[in-house]
Amino acid sequence: METTTIEEAFHYLQSYLTATMPLVKLQTTISTRQARILISIPNKQDSLNRLILENLLTIISRELSLMSKDDISIRLSTPFFKNHYPEGWRRAENFAIYFRPGILKAAMRNWNGLQLDILLAEHLKLLEGLKTGDSFTNKVKLTMLSMSDPQLPTIQTISRALHLTPRTVQRRLSEENSNFRTLSEDLKKQVCTYMLRHKGYTLSSIAHLLGYSEPAAFNHAFKKWFAHNPEKIRERLSNGI
Repeated sequence: METTTIEEAFHYLQSYLTATMPLVKLQTTISTRQARILISIPNKQDSLNRLILENLLTIISRELSLMSKDDISIRLSTPFFKNHYPEGWRRAENFAIYFRPGILKAAMRNWNGLQLDILLAEHLKLLEGLKTGDSFTNKVKLTMLSMSDPQLPTIQTISRALHLTPRTVQRRLSEENSNFRTLSEDLKKQVCTYMLRHKGYTLSSIAHLLGYSEPAAFNHAFKKWFAHNPEKIRERLSNGI
């Protein structure tokens, strides 16, 4: 979130993949006209690895769009392209992203006021805890946390990332006795509990980061989660209760 050059962004991407997904191999090239990110999992082409690689490309392309100072045209490729894939995808031999290099704007944002470095640590901890499960519910949770910015994504966004329709996502979650709304609420509650322990987060900033535009909506959800108002729960957490 602090990078101002494509080269620096590639460096942090490589460091992140080495730490969290060592099986994923990354190749990057940059010219004056085009930058390319090519990812692969050597010697394996099963459906799970296809899902990992296509999700990773989706996340990287979204981050590049958010960080770019100007609108950039991003093209994504996969050997498994079908007509129902989102706009911007095409068929090719490799899993890759192509775009024209530009100046990033992320460093101009005031991230410090949101203390996203603290929140990122919690997201990474939650992601690590979910890695061992292979259920569809777990897969949706992983995708939700990976695509948070920091607000959790909608079911439409998750469906596009998984190349499924929202109805199919709901149906498959229902088969595992779950649903998207419950997953989203559970993750919000976990992240909210974490932020309440840090005094630097005001209640209004917590509500904003969780995606609540109105204080009343946040307070309603909070009382449903904890049966008490935020001030009371924050006091209990600060006292180690």
